[in-house]
Amino acid sequence: MSEQKKQKLDDIVATNVFNTKCRESVNEVFESLFMLKATEATLDLQKVNTEISAVVAFMNDDVEAIMQLTCSKQTIVKSVMHNYADSFSETQSVFFLGEAVNIIFGMLKENLNLYGLYYDKCLPIVISGQDHLVLNLNNADILNQTFKTDFGVYNLKIGLNKKNVFSKAG
Repeated sequence: MSEQKKQKLDDIVATNVFNTKCRESVNEVFESLFMLKATEATLDLQKVNTEISAVVAFMNDDVEAIMQLTCSKQTIVKSVMHNYADSFSETQSVFFLGEAVNIIFGMLKENLNLYGLYYDKCLPIVISGQDHLVLNLNNADILNQTFKTDFGVYNLKIGLNKKNVFSKAG
């Protein structure tokens, strides 16, 4: 990683630009996709139901990251039905979580590009199962924020890790 890019990433994290942009993206996505207001909440994360997660991993030559948006099945189904009534089944509603994390990533990607940290498009996967756990191998949580809506809580977790650059000893 070049020193210039490393400094840009350090600056983004240190000034909370990253966290602020993530929170703004969540609010915009929830308002446009679900017609819901998502407010930051301080909750015991042990009590947040992890029934469904949408995950997107993204990386480039300098940084690897994982973004996870988690909620209960009931929360996502109620959020979708609130805006789309009977247009989607419960099973189809779950995929809206994947779309939400994809849009959040896209908005975040645009902001990171402004700092010279470019990412290609990434496709989300949706994981379902009571109390599942998605591990972030780099253990570098930059953001772990819970958002409350009228229909339940969502947790957004992002781990961002600068890649180590090794040089061969001559």
